[in-house]
Amino acid sequence: RNVTKEYSYYHDDIRVCAWNTNLIFAGSIGRLVGYEISYDDISIENAEYRLPQVNGQEREVQSLFKLNEDTLAVVGSGEILPVTVRVTVRSETDYKIEWKPGTAAKFTEHGKEAYPYCDDLPDDRTKNKLACTYEEGENLVTRIFTLTGRGEEKTFTMSKPVVYGVRRHFHGLAGLGRQGYVVAAVGPLYNDTRSVGPIMVAYAHIRSDNEVEVTDFVRMPFEMSYGYFSLDNLYFNGAVMCYTRAASGGIDCVSMDVSHEMGPQGTPIQFGSTLTVSSGGSAINHSKVKLQIVNRDTFALMWADKNLGGAISYQMVSFNDAGDMVKNGPAYIISQWNRGTR
Repeated sequence: RNVTKEYSYYHDDIRVCAWNTNLIFAGSIGRLVGYEISYDDISIENAEYRLPQVNGQEREVQSLFKLNEDTLAVVGSGEILPVTVRVTVRSETDYKIEWKPGTAAKFTEHGKEAYPYCDDLPDDRTKNKLACTYEEGENLVTRIFTLTGRGEEKTFTMSKPVVYGVRRHFHGLAGLGRQGYVVAAVGPLYNDTRSVGPIMVAYAHIRSDNEVEVTDFVRMPFEMSYGYFSLDNLYFNGAVMCYTRAASGGIDCVSMDVSHEMGPQGTPIQFGSTLTVSSGGSAINHSKVKLQIVNRDTFALMWADKNLGGAISYQMVSFNDAGDMVKNGPAYIISQWNRGTR
Protein backbone atom coordinates (compact mmCIF):
# COMPACT_ATOMS: atom_id res chain seq x y z
CA ARG A 1 0.00 0.00 0.00
CA ASN A 2 1.15 3.52 -0.72
CA VAL A 3 1.06 4.53 2.94
CA THR A 4 3.68 7.26 2.83
CA LYS A 5 5.07 9.39 0.05
CA GLU A 6 8.09 11.46 1.03
CA TYR A 7 10.62 13.68 -0.65
CA SER A 8 13.75 11.72 -1.58
CA TYR A 9 17.21 12.78 -2.68
CA TYR A 10 18.57 11.57 -6.00
CA HIS A 11 20.55 8.39 -5.64
CA ASP A 12 21.46 5.27 -7.61
CA ASP A 13 20.89 2.93 -4.68
CA ILE A 14 19.89 3.04 -1.02
CA ARG A 15 20.08 0.89 2.10
CA VAL A 16 17.06 0.74 4.39
CA CYS A 17 17.03 -0.19 8.08
CA ALA A 18 13.93 -0.62 10.28
CA TRP A 19 14.23 1.24 13.60
CA ASN A 20 10.89 0.40 15.20
CA THR A 21 7.32 -0.35 14.14
CA ASN A 22 6.84 2.79 12.01
CA LEU A 23 10.25 4.46 11.70
CA ILE A 24 12.87 3.54 9.11
CA PHE A 25 16.24 4.99 8.15
CA ALA A 26 17.44 5.15 4.56
CA GLY A 27 21.09 5.64 3.69
CA SER A 28 22.52 6.89 0.41
CA ILE A 29 25.79 8.57 -0.52
CA GLY A 30 26.71 11.03 2.21
CA ARG A 31 23.50 11.02 4.28
CA LEU A 32 20.99 9.22 6.44
CA VAL A 33 17.30 10.15 6.40
CA GLY A 34 14.54 9.09 8.79
CA TYR A 35 11.03 8.35 7.52
CA GLU A 36 7.87 7.62 9.51
CA ILE A 37 5.62 5.07 7.80
CA SER A 38 1.94 5.55 8.67
CA TYR A 39 -1.29 7.14 7.53
CA ASP A 40 -0.77 10.01 9.99
CA ASP A 41 0.76 13.32 8.99
CA ILE A 42 3.80 13.19 11.26
CA SER A 43 6.57 15.79 11.11
CA ILE A 44 10.15 14.86 11.97
CA GLU A 45 12.57 17.54 13.12
CA ASN A 46 16.19 16.96 12.09
CA ALA A 47 15.27 13.95 9.93
CA GLU A 48 18.37 14.26 7.72
CA TYR A 49 21.94 13.65 8.88
CA ARG A 50 24.99 14.44 6.74
CA LEU A 51 27.57 11.74 7.35
CA PRO A 52 31.23 12.61 8.06
CA GLN A 53 33.29 12.54 4.88
CA VAL A 54 36.11 10.08 4.17
CA ASN A 55 39.30 11.64 2.79
CA GLY A 56 37.33 14.62 1.51
CA GLN A 57 34.77 12.44 -0.31
CA GLU A 58 31.14 11.70 0.51
CA ARG A 59 30.80 8.56 2.61
CA GLU A 60 29.23 5.55 0.87
CA VAL A 61 26.39 3.68 2.59
CA GLN A 62 26.90 0.13 1.36
CA SER A 63 25.40 -1.63 4.40
CA LEU A 64 23.18 -0.24 7.16
CA PHE A 65 22.15 -2.04 10.37
CA LYS A 66 20.61 -1.30 13.74
CA LEU A 67 22.72 -2.58 16.65
CA ASN A 68 21.69 -2.66 20.31
CA GLU A 69 18.88 -0.19 21.05
CA ASP A 70 20.34 3.07 19.79
CA THR A 71 23.03 2.59 17.12
CA LEU A 72 23.14 2.60 13.34
CA ALA A 73 26.18 0.84 11.86
CA VAL A 74 27.11 2.52 8.57
CA VAL A 75 29.43 0.43 6.39
CA GLY A 76 31.03 2.03 3.35
CA SER A 77 34.11 3.73 1.86
CA GLY A 78 36.28 1.12 3.58
CA GLU A 79 35.08 2.05 7.08
CA ILE A 80 32.39 1.10 9.59
CA LEU A 81 30.94 4.05 11.51
CA PRO A 82 28.63 3.84 14.56
CA VAL A 83 26.00 6.58 14.78
CA THR A 84 24.04 6.90 18.02
CA VAL A 85 20.41 7.83 17.28
CA ARG A 86 17.93 9.25 19.78
CA VAL A 87 14.28 9.51 18.68
CA THR A 88 12.03 11.69 20.85
CA VAL A 89 8.26 11.45 20.38
CA ARG A 90 7.12 14.92 21.45
CA SER A 91 3.51 14.23 20.47
CA GLU A 92 1.55 11.84 18.29
CA THR A 93 2.39 13.93 15.22
CA ASP A 94 5.76 15.43 16.18
CA TYR A 95 9.09 13.56 16.33
CA LYS A 96 12.66 14.76 16.81
CA ILE A 97 15.85 12.89 15.89
CA GLU A 98 19.31 13.51 17.39
CA TRP A 99 22.47 12.07 15.84
CA LYS A 100 25.86 11.50 17.44
CA PRO A 101 28.67 9.90 15.38
CA GLY A 102 31.24 7.68 17.03
CA THR A 103 34.73 6.80 15.82
CA ALA A 104 34.97 5.02 12.47
CA ALA A 105 37.02 1.83 12.16
CA LYS A 106 38.88 1.43 8.85
CA PHE A 107 38.88 -2.16 7.60
CA THR A 108 40.42 -1.71 4.13
CA GLU A 109 42.28 0.84 2.04
CA HIS A 110 40.24 -0.07 -1.05
CA GLY A 111 37.43 2.31 -0.07
CA LYS A 112 34.22 2.10 -2.05
CA GLU A 113 35.77 -0.51 -4.37
CA ALA A 114 35.67 -3.07 -1.54
CA TYR A 115 31.93 -3.75 -2.10
CA PRO A 116 31.16 -4.90 1.47
CA TYR A 117 28.17 -7.09 2.29
CA CYS A 118 27.30 -7.50 5.95
CA ASP A 119 24.78 -9.06 8.33
CA ASP A 120 24.21 -8.85 12.06
CA LEU A 121 25.05 -11.70 14.48
CA PRO A 122 22.53 -11.46 17.32
CA ASP A 123 22.01 -13.76 20.29
CA ASP A 124 19.23 -13.90 22.88
CA ARG A 125 20.65 -10.98 24.87
CA THR A 126 22.66 -8.63 22.69
CA LYS A 127 22.94 -7.38 19.15
CA ASN A 128 26.38 -5.81 18.93
CA LYS A 129 28.18 -7.81 16.23
CA LEU A 130 28.33 -7.63 12.45
CA ALA A 131 29.99 -10.00 9.99
CA CYS A 132 31.17 -8.57 6.68
CA THR A 133 32.69 -9.84 3.47
CA TYR A 134 34.50 -7.54 1.06
CA GLU A 135 36.89 -7.48 -1.90
CA GLU A 136 40.57 -6.66 -1.60
CA GLY A 137 42.60 -6.89 -4.78
CA GLU A 138 42.05 -10.40 -6.16
CA ASN A 139 40.76 -11.78 -2.87
CA LEU A 140 37.55 -12.16 -0.92
CA VAL A 141 38.05 -11.24 2.75
CA THR A 142 35.82 -11.64 5.79
CA ARG A 143 35.96 -10.51 9.42
CA ILE A 144 33.61 -9.62 12.29
CA PHE A 145 33.06 -6.26 14.01
CA THR A 146 32.02 -5.79 17.66
CA LEU A 147 30.47 -2.53 18.89
CA THR A 148 32.23 -1.06 21.94
CA GLY A 149 32.23 2.20 23.95
CA ARG A 150 29.69 4.99 24.33
CA GLY A 151 28.92 8.35 22.71
CA GLU A 152 31.78 9.79 20.67
CA GLU A 153 34.02 6.98 21.97
CA LYS A 154 31.74 4.36 20.43
CA THR A 155 33.59 2.35 17.79
CA PHE A 156 34.13 -1.19 16.48
CA THR A 157 36.81 -3.71 17.34
CA MET A 158 37.73 -5.96 14.42
CA SER A 159 38.78 -9.58 14.16
CA LYS A 160 41.74 -10.46 11.96
CA PRO A 161 40.95 -10.42 8.22
CA VAL A 162 40.59 -13.88 6.69
CA VAL A 163 41.11 -14.47 2.95
CA TYR A 164 38.65 -17.20 2.00
CA GLY A 165 38.53 -17.14 -1.80
CA VAL A 166 39.27 -15.44 -5.09
CA ARG A 167 37.04 -12.61 -6.29
CA ARG A 168 34.11 -13.50 -8.50
CA HIS A 169 31.52 -11.22 -10.06
CA PHE A 170 29.30 -11.36 -6.96
CA HIS A 171 29.64 -12.25 -3.30
CA GLY A 172 27.45 -12.16 -0.19
CA LEU A 173 26.89 -13.19 3.42
CA ALA A 174 24.15 -14.51 5.73
CA GLY A 175 24.60 -14.16 9.50
CA LEU A 176 23.56 -17.13 11.66
CA GLY A 177 24.18 -15.77 15.15
CA ARG A 178 27.23 -16.00 17.40
CA GLN A 179 28.34 -19.41 16.15
CA GLY A 180 29.03 -18.44 12.56
CA TYR A 181 27.76 -17.35 9.16
CA VAL A 182 27.63 -18.30 5.49
CA VAL A 183 29.68 -16.60 2.77
CA ALA A 184 29.11 -17.07 -0.95
CA ALA A 185 30.89 -16.38 -4.24
CA VAL A 186 28.86 -16.56 -7.45
CA GLY A 187 29.54 -16.27 -11.17
CA PRO A 188 32.77 -16.13 -13.19
CA LEU A 189 36.06 -14.85 -11.81
CA TYR A 190 36.20 -11.05 -11.65
CA ASN A 191 38.58 -10.78 -14.63
CA ASP A 192 36.93 -13.53 -16.70
CA THR A 193 35.17 -12.50 -19.92
CA ARG A 194 32.68 -15.35 -19.65
CA SER A 195 29.23 -14.43 -18.36
CA VAL A 196 28.42 -17.53 -16.30
CA GLY A 197 30.02 -19.24 -13.33
CA PRO A 198 29.38 -21.59 -10.39
CA ILE A 199 27.45 -20.99 -7.17
CA MET A 200 29.73 -21.65 -4.19
CA VAL A 201 29.22 -21.27 -0.44
CA ALA A 202 31.42 -21.70 2.63
CA TYR A 203 30.91 -21.67 6.38
CA ALA A 204 32.65 -19.10 8.59
CA HIS A 205 33.05 -20.31 12.19
CA ILE A 206 33.45 -17.79 15.03
CA ARG A 207 35.90 -19.17 17.58
CA SER A 208 35.80 -18.56 21.33
CA ASP A 209 38.58 -15.96 20.94
CA ASN A 210 36.32 -13.97 18.55
CA GLU A 211 38.42 -14.84 15.51
CA VAL A 212 37.10 -16.40 12.29
CA GLU A 213 38.01 -19.55 10.36
CA VAL A 214 36.40 -20.44 7.02
CA THR A 215 35.85 -23.87 5.48
CA ASP A 216 36.52 -24.70 1.85
CA PHE A 217 33.83 -23.80 -0.66
CA VAL A 218 31.12 -26.30 -1.53
CA ARG A 219 29.70 -25.94 -5.02
CA MET A 220 26.00 -26.20 -5.74
CA PRO A 221 25.76 -29.19 -8.12
CA PHE A 222 24.46 -28.89 -11.68
CA GLU A 223 23.88 -25.13 -11.41
CA MET A 224 25.50 -22.07 -12.98
CA SER A 225 24.54 -18.42 -12.59
CA TYR A 226 25.10 -15.36 -14.76
CA GLY A 227 23.50 -12.66 -12.63
CA TYR A 228 23.45 -11.19 -9.18
CA PHE A 229 22.14 -13.33 -6.32
CA SER A 230 20.63 -12.54 -2.91
CA LEU A 231 21.36 -14.44 0.31
CA ASP A 232 20.00 -14.19 3.86
CA ASN A 233 19.44 -16.31 6.95
CA LEU A 234 16.05 -17.66 7.97
CA TYR A 235 17.10 -18.52 11.53
CA PHE A 236 20.23 -19.72 13.38
CA ASN A 237 20.52 -22.98 11.38
CA GLY A 238 19.10 -22.06 7.99
CA ALA A 239 19.55 -19.74 5.03
CA VAL A 240 18.09 -19.19 1.59
CA MET A 241 19.71 -18.02 -1.65
CA CYS A 242 18.01 -16.79 -4.83
CA TYR A 243 19.93 -16.49 -8.10
CA THR A 244 19.60 -16.04 -11.86
CA ARG A 245 19.79 -19.53 -13.31
CA ALA A 246 22.00 -19.76 -16.41
CA ALA A 247 20.09 -22.71 -17.91
CA SER A 248 16.76 -20.87 -18.13
CA GLY A 249 17.38 -17.20 -17.42
CA GLY A 250 14.79 -17.44 -14.68
CA ILE A 251 15.09 -16.91 -10.94
CA ASP A 252 15.55 -19.95 -8.69
CA CYS A 253 15.85 -20.19 -4.90
CA VAL A 254 17.57 -22.85 -2.79
CA SER A 255 17.42 -23.43 0.96
CA MET A 256 20.44 -24.38 3.06
CA ASP A 257 20.75 -26.19 6.39
CA VAL A 258 23.78 -25.31 8.54
CA SER A 259 24.79 -27.62 11.39
CA HIS A 260 27.65 -25.42 12.75
CA GLU A 261 29.75 -28.58 13.27
CA MET A 262 33.38 -28.08 12.33
CA GLY A 263 35.26 -31.29 11.63
CA PRO A 264 36.99 -33.53 9.06
CA GLN A 265 33.69 -34.26 7.27
CA GLY A 266 33.97 -30.94 5.42
CA THR A 267 31.45 -28.14 5.20
CA PRO A 268 28.50 -28.08 7.64
CA ILE A 269 26.28 -26.65 4.86
CA GLN A 270 23.75 -28.86 3.11
CA PHE A 271 21.64 -27.69 0.17
CA GLY A 272 17.90 -28.32 0.55
CA SER A 273 14.83 -27.74 -1.57
CA THR A 274 14.78 -25.56 -4.68
CA LEU A 275 12.03 -23.52 -6.29
CA THR A 276 11.68 -21.68 -9.60
CA VAL A 277 10.18 -18.34 -8.64
CA SER A 278 10.06 -16.94 -12.18
CA SER A 279 11.12 -18.43 -15.50
CA GLY A 280 12.01 -17.36 -19.00
CA GLY A 281 14.55 -14.55 -18.74
CA SER A 282 12.78 -12.80 -15.88
CA ALA A 283 15.42 -10.55 -14.37
CA ILE A 284 15.84 -7.45 -16.52
CA ASN A 285 18.45 -6.03 -14.13
CA HIS A 286 20.32 -8.71 -12.25
CA SER A 287 21.68 -6.28 -9.69
CA LYS A 288 18.17 -5.54 -8.44
CA VAL A 289 17.15 -9.03 -7.28
CA LYS A 290 16.43 -8.56 -3.56
CA LEU A 291 15.59 -11.17 -0.95
CA GLN A 292 13.54 -10.13 2.10
CA ILE A 293 13.06 -12.40 5.12
CA VAL A 294 9.57 -12.16 6.67
CA ASN A 295 9.94 -14.85 9.37
CA ARG A 296 11.62 -18.24 9.74
CA ASP A 297 9.01 -19.86 7.46
CA THR A 298 8.45 -17.14 4.86
CA PHE A 299 10.49 -14.87 2.63
CA ALA A 300 9.82 -12.63 -0.35
CA LEU A 301 11.73 -11.82 -3.51
CA MET A 302 11.68 -8.58 -5.50
CA TRP A 303 13.02 -8.14 -9.02
CA ALA A 304 12.61 -6.02 -12.14
CA ASP A 305 10.62 -8.41 -14.37
CA LYS A 306 11.64 -8.46 -18.02
CA ASN A 307 8.47 -10.38 -18.85
CA LEU A 308 6.44 -7.37 -17.62
CA GLY A 309 8.48 -4.64 -19.26
CA GLY A 310 10.62 -4.01 -16.17
CA ALA A 311 7.85 -3.79 -13.56
CA ILE A 312 8.95 -4.51 -9.99
CA SER A 313 7.50 -7.90 -9.02
CA TYR A 314 7.13 -9.23 -5.46
CA GLN A 315 6.69 -12.96 -4.77
CA MET A 316 6.07 -14.46 -1.32
CA VAL A 317 7.51 -17.94 -0.66
CA SER A 318 6.79 -20.21 2.32
CA PHE A 319 8.10 -23.54 3.61
CA ASN A 320 5.55 -26.34 4.01
CA ASP A 321 5.60 -29.03 6.71
CA ALA A 322 7.91 -31.19 4.58
CA GLY A 323 10.47 -28.39 4.36
CA ASP A 324 9.83 -27.67 0.68
CA MET A 325 9.46 -24.14 -0.67
CA VAL A 326 6.13 -23.22 -2.26
CA LYS A 327 4.88 -19.98 -3.76
CA ASN A 328 2.58 -18.16 -1.38
CA GLY A 329 0.03 -16.59 -3.70
CA PRO A 330 0.70 -14.85 -7.04
CA ALA A 331 3.49 -12.44 -7.87
CA TYR A 332 2.40 -8.89 -7.01
CA ILE A 333 3.27 -5.93 -9.21
CA ILE A 334 4.64 -3.20 -6.94
CA SER A 335 5.29 -0.57 -9.60
CA GLN A 336 5.01 -0.42 -13.36
CA TRP A 337 8.05 0.56 -15.39
CA ASN A 338 8.02 4.29 -16.30
CA ARG A 339 4.45 4.74 -15.07
CA GLY A 340 3.55 8.43 -15.10
CA THR A 341 6.21 9.40 -17.65
CA ARG A 342 5.87 10.10 -21.36
